[in-house]
Amino acid sequence: MEPITIVMALAAVLGTKALEKTGENIGQVVWDKSAKLMKYLKQESPDTVTAIEQVSEQPLDYGQAVLEMQEAAENPDVAQIIQELAAAVEENSHPKLIEVLEEIREALKSMESEDEKNANIVAKEVKAEKGGMVVGKSEKKIKTGKDGIVADTIGKIDKRKIDRRTTI
Repeated sequence: MEPITIVMALAAVLGTKALEKTGENIGQVVWDKSAKLMKYLKQESPDTVTAIEQVSEQPLDYGQAVLEMQEAAENPDVAQIIQELAAAVEENSHPKLIEVLEEIREALKSMESEDEKNANIVAKEVKAEKGGMVVGKSEKKIKTGKDGIVADTIGKIDKRKIDRRTTI
């Protein structure tokens, strides 16, 4: 499992204080690493910390939180503590944590399929003026004006298969 996703699940569980309510403990190492991560996040991504602290009042937007954690993880210290915390969580697995991890996985999977659906725009015929940019999935020939730029991630243009951007 992706370390950032594991950390987000832990944040959601700790933020809702689900374990405190049942009197359960997930281990001192996890608590210590969580505190260290929160300290780093307060410097790198204060909005993420605020969202985590308010998770009991407002559900966490997992997609946004994961993006913010990935940005924060560009700092090598944050990346290291995320890795250490993820390893500690995996060693001290807890049923509530597993439940939240599954929730996050499903939410992220749902978001990915929605993004994919939005990206699968079928262009039947698109005309671009000089210097215009056309981006989308094409199943038919795309006509461009002189010096038109065509970007296609999936499909064929002028009977040539392309994976990246191309100039025609």
